[in-house]
Amino acid sequence: MRLPVQVLTICTASLAVGLSLLAIRGGPRPTPAPGAEVGVCSAPSAIEKAANQWISLDEAHGLWSTPGVVFVDCRGPADFDTGHIASAISLPSNSAEIPEGLFAILAHAQTIVAYCNASSGCASSLRLAERLHGLGLRDVRILTGGLPGWLERSFPAESGPCRQCPAESAP
Repeated sequence: MRLPVQVLTICTASLAVGLSLLAIRGGPRPTPAPGAEVGVCSAPSAIEKAANQWISLDEAHGLWSTPGVVFVDCRGPADFDTGHIASAISLPSNSAEIPEGLFAILAHAQTIVAYCNASSGCASSLRLAERLHGLGLRDVRILTGGLPGWLERSFPAESGPCRQCPAESAP
């Protein structure tokens, strides 16, 4: 009787090790059929799918001086200093971290409008909006037309460093 118990113990242990390795490594991955097109998934992100996340130039201009609305320029500091939407804050989309003081401003905003230099489909604005949305900020919009559209309509703009940014987050 001792041998069957040992065999059962070894089989159980082997099964447990196999299941553990499967959980760590993952199950078998399907391979594409010969000749099938293989590529990167181009499904739209949650922000891209939500039509209400985009804001028109006119609507954004109407909100521009509204308390609780913050415009966020996602370009680099040099571009920001050259010119930006008046009273916007600078938060480059490639920033590793969002400084605490700047995050506090964003967390208290009712609406955040992100923009960049592209007049259509700005990837930087999308990335920043998704990042802010992922941090729990709910009403994050992307400016259709970006800074070029804003300037084209002669809406309020300024140059120089960020006046609204807390000292530790100034670019």
